[in-house]
Amino acid sequence: EENRIQIRYGKASKGSGKRNRKTIFTPFAQATARVYEEHVRPFFVKGYNDEALFLSESGRRISYAAMHRELTNIVEEARKAGLELPDEMCWHALRRAFATNFMEKNSDQLGLLLQMMGHSSLGAIYRYVLHSQGYYDKMMGRVIKRMMGAIQGD
Repeated sequence: EENRIQIRYGKASKGSGKRNRKTIFTPFAQATARVYEEHVRPFFVKGYNDEALFLSESGRRISYAAMHRELTNIVEEARKAGLELPDEMCWHALRRAFATNFMEKNSDQLGLLLQMMGHSSLGAIYRYVLHSQGYYDKMMGRVIKRMMGAIQGD
């Protein structure tokens, strides 16, 4: 109903420690999860016993190590297909990319990003937003142009 999903201990190794987080759960992701729950999950051993959404083949909650291995496989296949990805690709990199892209397109919506990412302080968001040098140069050019216009009386 809220278009969000709880992530168990969705927290990096640094910071305030493990906490449950909620993150965006788009209608497409919800539909995909429903198909998984109805047509895939019932075939897992004891898949009905665990409240976690994603399970291992043994029917237990999937481990971080397993998720890391799968991301490594996904990244490897994506690179083979010609997709350029950062050298240090991890699950948290996707969160940083989302925050950065969101702010570059919606710079006036910092409060919304804060809510969407499940943070309570603005300082936490600044660790996620990592603009490229190109974006920084472009924005500095705009600032300088405005300042020069103000000085010249435009």
